[in-house]
Amino acid sequence: MASSEQVFWQNVLLMAVHDATIPADQATGEGRRNRDAADSWIRGAGRDFKRVCSWAGFAPEFIHDAYVAGRIDGVALRNGRGA
Repeated sequence: MASSEQVFWQNVLLMAVHDATIPADQATGEGRRNRDAADSWIRGAGRDFKRVCSWAGFAPEFIHDAYVAGRIDGVALRNGRGA
């Protein structure tokens, strides 16, 4: 079972994926900025991204590669249906 801290970081990662996968026609203003920032954060796979993934209990390379390949759907993840 995941610790409460790990669940917290899983939710941070989930929100980033959710924000990054908002369709362009549904993102306006702040939503578009959030989408673009989340997309850059995941695609860049920098130190902070890797730390959050590790704290969440995921391999950063797996999350990055799945996102770039389009195998991650933030809405489906949020609704508990997986990717």
